[in-house]
Amino acid sequence: MQLSAWILTLAAASVAAQSGSGSATDAPINEVTLATQPGRCNKSEDCKKGFQCISVESDITGVKLLKQCVQGVVCSGNVAGACPSFSNWKPENYRQVEPVCAFVPAPNCNSAMNAQGQVVQVRRSLKEAATAKPGNVTCYQMTYQSNDGSDPVKVNGIYRCVDKKLYVSKSYGLTYTQKQITSCSGNASTSGGVSVNLGLCNGHGSCAPTNSFSPDYKCICSTGYSINDNCFNATGNTCDTYGQCGLGNCDLASGLCKCPPGSIGNQCSLCDPTMNNNTDVTMCNGKGSCGIDGQCVCNSGYAGANCATKVKVNSTGSSTGSKTSAPSAGVATHASIALLGAATFIAAAML
Repeated sequence: MQLSAWILTLAAASVAAQSGSGSATDAPINEVTLATQPGRCNKSEDCKKGFQCISVESDITGVKLLKQCVQGVVCSGNVAGACPSFSNWKPENYRQVEPVCAFVPAPNCNSAMNAQGQVVQVRRSLKEAATAKPGNVTCYQMTYQSNDGSDPVKVNGIYRCVDKKLYVSKSYGLTYTQKQITSCSGNASTSGGVSVNLGLCNGHGSCAPTNSFSPDYKCICSTGYSINDNCFNATGNTCDTYGQCGLGNCDLASGLCKCPPGSIGNQCSLCDPTMNNNTDVTMCNGKGSCGIDGQCVCNSGYAGANCATKVKVNSTGSSTGSKTSAPSAGVATHASIALLGAATFIAAAML
């Protein structure tokens, strides 16, 4: 019973750490904010039933810490689940964030549960012990098997959502980092001879471990997308979370995308060529026109599925500049078991 209580307490604490405390520094949430940043939250109490407020950490200026309500199994604690997605948020700098479910070291952890369900004491260096925050902090222990014949590496930490650039710079996947990122790589969007990468899981899902404590990664696609092409093409118009439906919004009551004028197709992923001359509709972000195939034809200096990416075109026709993913992405989650329920199941199995 003590181990069961320990697991449940840790699971709840992990979600609380992910969602934040709703401090005075959090921006207030109102209808105006939610109109441009669907699902934004400061804490889980801001979310609908069945959703949790999950944060994504990045080192991108202006978007260091973002939070969004996520449904189902989320990336937190010992669970390798879904992260938020901000690819339909405005302004466009939010779309630079490419969430990865990462097993992040917890330097102030002094006891951890390993994959076998054993609670072990954590050995820390004198430097770590001197800088660690006081208190009885618990976490999980993951063992990375070497791929070069060296000894396995044990890491004490928890699953958290971080941006791709931060994940790579910190090498959170150790020697597996690049392989993990490659497994979630996206396609390229080409307009006017300019090619722009659409980002991890094509902006329609989360890059996450295949299973908890696994070094192998895959895309967890939003409802309406398939893992067969890393969440590239829309396979239906169903939705179940904030952030998907491109330029439209997900009607959670009906479970279907609602597209605004000028946007059509599954997940509102196409532009409407019949609206090109309608002055009341802004087509292709105002930086291009809609082709007869429903794809934006971007003006020079812009690229991406909705012409939302500023680029510099050199003599070879390739592009330079920062990537902004197309606004047709969603929060990846197609499971319905809450984290606390998962922790309860683990605890019961170990009694």
